[in-house]
Amino acid sequence: MEMVAKFRDRYPGVQFALFDGDGDSLRERLDQGAEDIVALVEPVEAAKYNYMRLPVREEWEIIMKKDDPLTRRDVSTREDLYDLPLIVGRGGSCATQLATF
Repeated sequence: MEMVAKFRDRYPGVQFALFDGDGDSLRERLDQGAEDIVALVEPVEAAKYNYMRLPVREEWEIIMKKDDPLTRRDVSTREDLYDLPLIVGRGGSCATQLATF
């Protein structure tokens, strides 16, 4: 969003309309001309597009109830999440699905 803010400062006449969706729907909208630019999380099949990698490191967070046993730990590992029902992104999408690790 910092990059968007800098862009808007430099080009105040450009308007943004944001659409949130999974990779397939975003590529479909791009193919149909409904979008000019899309941002996707890798891995992505981008051979037929002009693209650039953004200098961004993706970070994920875990949100849980305050009384969950994991909140008493200083550090959690992925092994701590096995067998827990989690809501996670699907294939680099912004949509969610219920998954069990």
